[in-house]
Amino acid sequence: MNTYSAQYASMVIEIVDIKNATGNDYKVIWKAFIGDLYTTFDLKTKTLEAIDQAFIQSPYIQKN
Repeated sequence: MNTYSAQYASMVIEIVDIKNATGNDYKVIWKAFIGDLYTTFDLKTKTLEAIDQAFIQSPYIQKN
């Protein structure tokens, strides 16, 4: 018998279209997946860097 254990954390960021929602059903128009946050030494800094990088890689996303 083999046993395997892993500790893993990830973050998913989604931008949804709320203007064209159907009830509580929102269409996801952009998604970022940030993986392997658990093993980092500086969780806050690495998470913020990853979020910034996700938006850098999607220059069509603009702030108003």
